[in-house]
Amino acid sequence: SIYRKIDPQKAQDYLERALLIYKDFYGENDIKTAEVLAHLGRFHRNMGHYVKAKDLLERAILIHDSNSVKKPIEYAWLTINLGVVYRNLGYNEEAKKLFERGLSINEKTLGKEHIDVGWSRIHLGIIYGNQGNLLMAKQLIQKSLEQYKQHYGKDHPKTAWASEKLGVIYRESKEYTKANNMFNQSLNIYREHYGTDSVQVAFLMHNIGEMKFMEGNLKEAEEYLHKSFEIFKNKNHPEIYRVLGSLIELYLKKSIAENNQNNIHQGQIYYNKAIYFLSELQKILKINFPEDSPYVKKINLKYSQIMKENI
Repeated sequence: SIYRKIDPQKAQDYLERALLIYKDFYGENDIKTAEVLAHLGRFHRNMGHYVKAKDLLERAILIHDSNSVKKPIEYAWLTINLGVVYRNLGYNEEAKKLFERGLSINEKTLGKEHIDVGWSRIHLGIIYGNQGNLLMAKQLIQKSLEQYKQHYGKDHPKTAWASEKLGVIYRESKEYTKANNMFNQSLNIYREHYGTDSVQVAFLMHNIGEMKFMEGNLKEAEEYLHKSFEIFKNKNHPEIYRVLGSLIELYLKKSIAENNQNNIHQGQIYYNKAIYFLSELQKILKINFPEDSPYVKKINLKYSQIMKENI
């Protein structure tokens, strides 16, 4: 955990060495080997290496499924982490099934009021939000947020994470005042606990930028998105792909607005920026996403004409 936060390469080396030792000592199909596979998979998930993470987590689940020793809590943790990978790749229906399975196991094993059940419920709520069922998403995440406040306290970074997720649902519901309140609460906690240039702040800046864009405030949207972009870029973090997608949309919209005002030169400048960010997005997708990922297909379809003309 410490290596993962300070030196990702050391974390990867440590986990890979541990995996070799466990395979040699316990065997490739032992439940203990599956635990190391799971942690290595989660490491790659956090680093944005989704293809690698998917392979490792799926291998761990196969070992659990074929093993006579059952560890339901670890299995639920595995299914939810694999669900996050599937969700990030755009496989929303598959992710939903994994979250439902993990939530069901945790409820039966730990009881409905356990904090890990709240964690499971938030991930299921996120997928409902992605699929447009904002009412169900709101109900699930609101309930979990109250659990987080009681368990961790209102100023804990994990509570801030839950608040941010609810803020996203409020944003998508166009309840911008509520979304803004949630985002600001989370931002203050993140800055205090992680620092102003942390990945957590970058994620939140992106969410705020998206909200400003939806409100039509393109100036502030641009400011927040660029702050997020710079943090991710400085940390060489693969999750920058999310911000790149938002920046493409921002500059295409600004380009159209300028062209409508007959400011053709400025419109072209903004269009060129959109092209630049699209080319950067394509590079990241080729590295970290499989070609059949729904997210990749969505991007290729959405910007097919631009790519034919410019990339």
